[in-house]
Amino acid sequence: MKDILKWFIFNGFGTFNYLIGGRMMEVGASDTATHPVMRQSVFQISVFNDAMIEKLREELPDSAAGFNHAAKDEPDWENQFWGDNLDRLRDMKQKYDPDNRFNCWHCVGYLENSSPDFSNIEEIVAATTAYLAFRRN
Repeated sequence: MKDILKWFIFNGFGTFNYLIGGRMMEVGASDTATHPVMRQSVFQISVFNDAMIEKLREELPDSAAGFNHAAKDEPDWENQFWGDNLDRLRDMKQKYDPDNRFNCWHCVGYLENSSPDFSNIEEIVAATTAYLAFRRN
């Protein structure tokens, strides 16, 4: 890690870093949607140019991208955001939103240029209620 940070210093050091960890490390890797790597990490490095992003990808291949801080064009965004949780999250998406009404950029099940059919409001309300009920449990 020291060599990576040194490389950043000599190549512009355009980073934003913050500590993570603490109690979130006590939560099981599959208890939430968060990438399991985030449960083992002590800090997150956010960088702002392509050379630094590529350096991190090369040096830390088993890392994850922070959902709120990822590059908009992250090439393997599904695995970078969700890791080993991806299959479980896809199953949940299929169960609670089979018509993909909740389609958003870089969300589980994201379909580019998808236009779901909102003609049946009762189904939309039922899907929303099912999702909210799931979130409360």
